[in-house]
This record gives sequence, C-alpha cells and structure tokens, in this order.
Amino acid sequence: LVARFRDKPLEFRPGEKWAYSNSGYVLLGYLIEKVSGQSYADFVRENIFNPLDMHDSGYDSNTAIIPRRASGYAPGKDGPENAGFINMTIPFSAGALYSTTEDLLRWEQGLFGGKVLSEAPARKMTTPFKNNYACGLFVSEVKGRKVIQHGGGIEGFNTSLAYYPDGKLTVVVLANLNGSAADEIAGKLAQIAHGEKVQLLSERKAITLPHDVLAQYAGTYAFGPGMNMLIMLEGDQLMTKLGSQPKIPIFPESQTMFFPQVVDAEIEFEKDAKGAVTDLILHQGGRDQKAPRTSATVELPPERKAITLPVATLQKYVGVYDLAPGVDVTMSLEGDQLMTQITGQPQFPLYAETETRFFLKVVDAQVDFVKDSTGAVTHIVLHQGGTDHEARRK
Repeated sequence: LVARFRDKPLEFRPGEKWAYSNSGYVLLGYLIEKVSGQSYADFVRENIFNPLDMHDSGYDSNTAIIPRRASGYAPGKDGPENAGFINMTIPFSAGALYSTTEDLLRWEQGLFGGKVLSEAPARKMTTPFKNNYACGLFVSEVKGRKVIQHGGGIEGFNTSLAYYPDGKLTVVVLANLNGSAADEIAGKLAQIAHGEKVQLLSERKAITLPHDVLAQYAGTYAFGPGMNMLIMLEGDQLMTKLGSQPKIPIFPESQTMFFPQVVDAEIEFEKDAKGAVTDLILHQGGRDQKAPRTSATVELPPERKAITLPVATLQKYVGVYDLAPGVDVTMSLEGDQLMTQITGQPQFPLYAETETRFFLKVVDAQVDFVKDSTGAVTHIVLHQGGTDHEARRK
C-alpha cells in the first residue's frame, strides 16, 4: 500500500497548504507497526481501546463476525440500498475502525482527561496549524464556543464527533446511510445541549412584510472574491441567488430574518444605527457566514457558455476521483453528456466551458481536469464556495 504512493512527488511544499491525505494516515499506521512491532489492530486495541474500556470498538474485519454490527447503506433510485463493498485493509489506519457512541464518549473523556496524552502533546495535537486544522482535528469557534471536531465517511457510513472543552460536552453522531448530514445533526444537538433553540425547516412560519421593507434588502452581498449573493425583489417576493446557482425565494420569519424552503438555512440582515442595511449573515450547517453589502444594486454574474466537445475527449475524463475519506466523485458518460456524482448525492450533468474546464448548472461550481505531461488525467479540482478541492484519480 505504501509503495503505491511513496515515490510520487509532493502535491505542495510542506507547510504551504493543507489537504486531507489518506496516504498520510496510512504512513502513520505503517510507522506504528514498525516502531511497536505489533499490527495496527493489536496496537490500538492494547494501547487505546482496552485501557479506556472501549470494548465495542476495534479494527474492522470483513470476515470476523462482530455482534450487533450495523450494515451500511447508500441512497438509490428507489430508496436506500446496500453500500458498495470495501475491504478494510484498504483504508487501513486512514479509517477501518468501528465504535459506538458510548465508546466514543469514553475516548473523548480519556483524550481530554489526560489518559491518552500528557498535557504538552495534547496541546500540540489540538493547536491549529493551517486552515483551522490541527493534528487530525478541526479546531474552531461556533457562536463564541471553542469546538474540536472531525467528521468521517466510508462506504455506507457518515460520522461526526465534536468536543466543546469549555463545557466538557461531547457530541457523537454515527449514521449508516451515506449522504446523512451527520455534522449538521451534531451541530443541532450541541445547540440543544447549550440551551439554544433549534427550529426545524418544517416548523418555520412565514409572515407578511410590506413592499418597502422588503425593498431595502435588495442588493449585492460579498462572501469573498467572486462569490456574491444577490437579493432581488420580484413583485412582493424576495429572491436570492448565490453565484451561478438558480434563484430561489426566501420568506420572512421576522423583520430581518428570512428562510428558503428548499434548504435548511436562514438569512439574517443587519443594519447600522441609522437603519441602513450593512450586511447579511447566512446561518447554515452550524456555521455563520457574514457577507457585507457591496451595492444596493443587483450585479448579475456573466452567463457561462457551454461548448461541444467530441465524445472521445469526454471519454478521457470518465473515472472515479478520491475527494475525501469515503467520498468519491464519479465521472460517467451517458451518450455524449458527461455526468458527475458525489458519493451520497444525485447525479448531475457537467457542461464544457473549455476542453478541461466544466461547470454545473444546479450549483455554483466548476471542475478542472488536470493532465500530466503525457496528456493523462491525474486529478480534478472542484471549485465551489470560494475554495478549491483536489481529488486524485483512482
């Protein structure tokens, strides 16, 4: 397994960028085996699971009979279906562990209670180095509270584990259906534990606001370079458009809080002391993103123009690309239409803008296909939400 990547060039200079790397975790597991003289499975059992009384956790096996082991599912055309098979020796120390919510509570209590690491290495492990990422952990603030967290995904499963050190709160979500919003569920559970109100999309009630109140929110709001949210008034209906995504209506809950009915999100408008609208805050997925108002006019983005490419060119892009642990981007060809599908999501058509750059019409996202010196496609770069995500071709 290590031989598959050990001679490949670095993607970037160490410390320059951050990218999740299954290969990096595989290498760490290999080092554990070489240093300890034990198998990775034996090492984690003897040094972590047994001392912390995590008796329902272990290194997964495709052959062993594990009582009460959950089956994994994936969304299908007619409802959930069995997830694709994966041999657990492939993810190795980049995954392949099973556990329960109770055992993961024991893990968090042991890790942050000094039973796993002493103070100095524990502090180093939880200190962000790049993009809020520490040693295998995201460290950030949500509504003024520090949270140390990470999600996971593999065929049939999505997970989220978060720890709020100020209140010693642990939130664990284990889902056996790909595409489950484990992180979003975990965020809502944390809100409840902190005494905050959680409102489901189905519980939101729209009110009626005068035309002149709605009109004051129209304009352009900037989340970042090239990422604008447009707020438009069509008749008495406020509409929003993010980048090149389709327009959707938003409905008022109060004078300043609005919600769409198609996604679980809220848009809150803020005003200055004179009552002028200064910015909006997008509340979604447990995060609050502020976008300053840049103009009281609506600046529509240029329309993307699709071109036609030969089927032989499109055929070169067909394949599976590794976006994140348990999350693949699959490119397929249906006739002369290139299609893309991310694990657990529906399939969408891709439209060519150039020979190597494509775009989606359902969301504001673009895909670049990157080739090596021989012309072979090595990876894709997904541009979405102001960030770039690389996915190596499997």
